[in-house]
Amino acid sequence: MPNPYSTPSFINEAFREWYVYSGTQCLGYVPFSISAFLVRQGLLVENGTRLELSGKHETAQNLSCRLEDVRDALCREGLIVPHRCEAMDVCYSSTSSPIAKVDRSALRILGLWATKVHVNGFVKDLSSGRAYIWLSQRSDAANAAPGHWDTLVAGGKASGVSMLQTAIKEGWEEAGIAEEHMRRLAPRGRIPVVYFSKQGMHRELLVSYDLSLPADFKPECHDGEVQDFLRIEATRLRMESDPALPIKFSSRMVLDHHLNGNARRQEQLSQDNLTSLPASQIS
Repeated sequence: MPNPYSTPSFINEAFREWYVYSGTQCLGYVPFSISAFLVRQGLLVENGTRLELSGKHETAQNLSCRLEDVRDALCREGLIVPHRCEAMDVCYSSTSSPIAKVDRSALRILGLWATKVHVNGFVKDLSSGRAYIWLSQRSDAANAAPGHWDTLVAGGKASGVSMLQTAIKEGWEEAGIAEEHMRRLAPRGRIPVVYFSKQGMHRELLVSYDLSLPADFKPECHDGEVQDFLRIEATRLRMESDPALPIKFSSRMVLDHHLNGNARRQEQLSQDNLTSLPASQIS
């Protein structure tokens, strides 16, 4: 079932940085047309060349309430999807502490940082030595990238929840992986990225884990966010993008990081073995 909410595309827009009153560091980036709308609504104000959230926000609760006013105005105007009922941390950077909360639906249009947790589920065929990776296909009703392929497990970290807790929760909901197996996750890396989509500016910390799965593993979605699964040979993912297998942009970055990291380790291992051989055996 397609997504019933039709919102504007901001992929070709210019973006303006915006600040909290008296703040010295930019908090987010908003599409130019949206900044004009929020100024007319009295939610953003022009202060010289700066664009600031209106009012003084001395506490996290005050700032969170003001951001909810912004989200509500954007939703009523049909510029974002309705309330997602999932509070996300508001941070100045990918490594700073949260200063407020905002509903997930407003993150991209306001250009706020988010933390996304990905799990690379892989299977090693001991008989052939081949490696396989499980992918999940996003529902056609997804707000972003409907029908595209993701890492086996992918989800945003909500406020007050750790990255491991996020992985465990999403692992069960999206792929039916039990908690005891998810606790065997091996941290892969953290990549801060910035990119654009129809929803606005994505500023994301991509946190990835690797999870070894048995050969007979069969994923099962429990929350309706995934409509299909695919086990694919890793070498195929190293090739050029396959139009028949559209992969969500952030998931492609995570998968590339996983595959290239494995390739670098294998290359290093081969070099070590090569240079340890007698000279007569090196051609």
